[in-house]
Amino acid sequence: MACGVCGQEVREGARFCDGCGANLEVPTPAAESTPTMLGSGRYRVERLLGEGARKLVYLAHDERLGRDVAVAVIKTEGLDAAGRHRIDREARAMARLGDHPNIVTVFDVVEEQGDPQIIAQYMDGGTLSEHLAAQPSGRLSIAEVLRYGEELALALAHAHGLDIVHRDVKPANIWLSADGTAKLGDFGLAAMSEQSRLTSEGMVVGTVAYLAPEQAVGRAPEPAADLYALGAVLYELTTGRPPFLGDDAVAVISQHLNTAPVATTWHNPEAPASLDALIMRLLIKDPALRPASATDVVAELRRLREMSLEPVAVAEIAPTIGTLAAGDWRRFVGRSEEIAAIRGACDEALAGRSRLVMVVGEPGIGKTRLVEELASYAAVRGAQVCWGHSYEGEVGVAYLPFVEAFRAYVRNRSDVQLSTEMATGGAEVATLVSELRQRFPDLPASPPLEGDAERMRLFDGVATFLAHASRADPIVLVLDDLHWADKPSLLLLQYLARNLRHDRVMIVGTYRDVDLDRQHPLADTIAALRREHLYERVLLRGMDRDDVKALIEAIGEQATPDDFADTIFRATEGNPFFVAEVLRHLNESGALKLVDGRWVGTPESIAENLPEGVREVIGRRLSRLSEDANKMLTVAAAMPGGFVPELVAAVTGDGDDTTLDLLDEALGAQIVHERPRSPGAYEFTHALIRQTLYGELSTPRRVRLHRQIGEALEASAGAQSEASLPELAYHWFQAAPGGDIEKAVGYSTRAADRARGQAAHEEAARYYDQALQAFELDEHADKLRRAELLLSHGASLKRTGETERADRVLRDAIEIARHQGTPELLARTALEFGGTGMIGTRQTDRTKVIEEAIEAIGETDLALRARLCSLLAGYELFFNADRHRELASDALDAARRSGDSAAETIALQTWAWQLRPGIDDDELDRVLDETQRLAEETGNADLLFTNTASYAVRAMVRGDAGLYDRSLADAIRLAAELRSPTHAANAA
Repeated sequence: MACGVCGQEVREGARFCDGCGANLEVPTPAAESTPTMLGSGRYRVERLLGEGARKLVYLAHDERLGRDVAVAVIKTEGLDAAGRHRIDREARAMARLGDHPNIVTVFDVVEEQGDPQIIAQYMDGGTLSEHLAAQPSGRLSIAEVLRYGEELALALAHAHGLDIVHRDVKPANIWLSADGTAKLGDFGLAAMSEQSRLTSEGMVVGTVAYLAPEQAVGRAPEPAADLYALGAVLYELTTGRPPFLGDDAVAVISQHLNTAPVATTWHNPEAPASLDALIMRLLIKDPALRPASATDVVAELRRLREMSLEPVAVAEIAPTIGTLAAGDWRRFVGRSEEIAAIRGACDEALAGRSRLVMVVGEPGIGKTRLVEELASYAAVRGAQVCWGHSYEGEVGVAYLPFVEAFRAYVRNRSDVQLSTEMATGGAEVATLVSELRQRFPDLPASPPLEGDAERMRLFDGVATFLAHASRADPIVLVLDDLHWADKPSLLLLQYLARNLRHDRVMIVGTYRDVDLDRQHPLADTIAALRREHLYERVLLRGMDRDDVKALIEAIGEQATPDDFADTIFRATEGNPFFVAEVLRHLNESGALKLVDGRWVGTPESIAENLPEGVREVIGRRLSRLSEDANKMLTVAAAMPGGFVPELVAAVTGDGDDTTLDLLDEALGAQIVHERPRSPGAYEFTHALIRQTLYGELSTPRRVRLHRQIGEALEASAGAQSEASLPELAYHWFQAAPGGDIEKAVGYSTRAADRARGQAAHEEAARYYDQALQAFELDEHADKLRRAELLLSHGASLKRTGETERADRVLRDAIEIARHQGTPELLARTALEFGGTGMIGTRQTDRTKVIEEAIEAIGETDLALRARLCSLLAGYELFFNADRHRELASDALDAARRSGDSAAETIALQTWAWQLRPGIDDDELDRVLDETQRLAEETGNADLLFTNTASYAVRAMVRGDAGLYDRSLADAIRLAAELRSPTHAANAA
């Protein structure tokens, strides 16, 4: 059947036109009865030429000038003011274009009975779309492709020079004169750059088969979008089909956004490599990387026309499926129920009901591909889609998936937009995304808080930021591979799930359920979310046999015999990644051959070459690469967070050019690919490939390789680079068994300190533990330094809630301090160990350690003594009033003699605990006032809030309603200024 809108032939069973994206299930209105005259009787109608969504085009004869013309009658029924304005804009745009040999000339614009009529040059050669359809091969000769391409590029160069962007370049809008000259017409979607955009934000304009990625997500039109469409047209003229096909418009748009097209030589072996290279440049996703202008394209096409272009050499087997199938996900196949569910959740989120969806399945099952399809759907609907990833191995920084996602969001927003969205929460988001402080140097810093209050403030700030940002544009936050996420990221995810309820925010996570056991941090997160019914689960399992057949057909671009589909289905159990790998292997091994454009292979050869498992097929594919390529990939495999060619070259010593050549070999074999949204960075197409390569290394070779990578990182990023700390800590820790212990300890400690500064206590604890493990390898290690690490480790564990483990670690530090005779270290460790217990309860083991520390420290560090005495007094508060008073007095005296205001503030609060309302009122007032003064002097936000709350409690006991109201108001104000959910809860 043919599309009723654009006339293009459509595939059987398709619901949307591959050409224009029209819904084929909506009946096309029949053409109105053909009028006899138009233009107030000037134009005699000969016949109907065609009908579009808003136009009826007739062949007519100009009675006055005696020439044939094309008259486009605009159907204005249902058009609003903006639609009428768009029609006027078309006429003005084409009038500005004047008389150009490659643009359809508009003679006049008239109006009859309220319907505008555009009188244009009649092109008796028909459209380029019709000419293409008439070719027996379905495609044009290379000479015709180059000629038409040059003429179209000339038309675009002229239009762009007048600041006009066509926005709908496609074969149906390209007309041929009697001598075969191509002319670009139908500027109905054209936009002049000096005018504001008239289409609604997020609206898809243009025909989806030729739609530039930036145009698909609703960005303002630029000339580069026309160049992308020109590339799509040239692709179709060369191959007989557009670069992307799909079952609906969103499926095609998804490929424009996420998938590289296969080479034109896959569909047409006669396509010259130089022409293919130009088309691929025009079809680059990033507009900045396409040719600079249409004029440049004209020059390149002229150069190609002047060359004696020879077809590329075609081997008996065409380029492999793996090379040409662009990751084997060019077409989204199957998963109808799952995509419906996830789109439904997206619709809910865009309507203001926040959603958290988890896409779950085994490796290679298609989780990320499903989310890519959702992301395209959301982007078309006007949402901002931000991707964040977790990476294999203990390499990433704390909150990495959120850091990546927010960084992408910040880059796409103007300063004006961000300043509005950061009305609250900006300072906290800047903790994760340093670029915010670079763009807004005056962004206020939040005062430090103690304990979990700091983390709660960060989480609340992120939630507030997302809520504010989603008011302008809905946000879809994608967190990929959460089975590798750090614990702080998972805690932040839980917080957002609980606190984003009525905002236009959708969070989509993916994870492997087969990787989760009871000890996995994500297992706890999922259990918590499940108990509170805070997320929806979309489970992916193996595709059924029919979907596997459809996937094979999408990869191979041809019908597939049932018996072959059955064989692949049984061998792969419907895992899409395994299906693609098996097909690659069969092609590369020669079991499948391309003969006269058809894949053929005997059942015997296919059966002999079917691998036992996915690791076997990966191993065979790697074996077919050169030895040097495998060497390069082995180095890359030791970098689980991804790699850049420069770093690999520094380790292998091959040099940049050689490494890039080897990288091209791996890219061609689809072993690696460029990381999405991170130009210049690469990763393996699947973690199983990296694991296979890394698993082949012996332990000594691994140790040596990690040391080489660590040295190369230091040379490129610098040993003091904060950004490279996670990688440096990881690689030097892995190299520690080879003797590089000092660097392992040093980088791990620095990474832990950095994580602690971000309230990422779990990551800090992990890095301190890593430093201690490296330390154990040194038989002559400094015991006092080990005790310091134990102290830091224990403190971090305490803040994660692992008190039992924290106690064990701190006891080890205490033992070292005792044996080494270091009172100051003993006192600091005792302070941390004692603070783990519950004040006002009997904690004999803790109080003994504190007493020991007080005696050991004596008068050598009065501030430390004051803090210890205050802590011990808290334990005695309800058991021995005299002892409490004695310790509180000792603490206050030591603090005042030390001159440490913070210690004195703590001591005063401890002293106040034993004062009795109604008896010691004057003393209590004096202590509270002095504490307030000191807290203000020191700027200790926590103590200031606590003391203000104490005023309120004191007033409540006295029955002083006025003082109570004032004090409580001050406490609430302070909690708000500190942006501390913890303090706000206490005030409430």
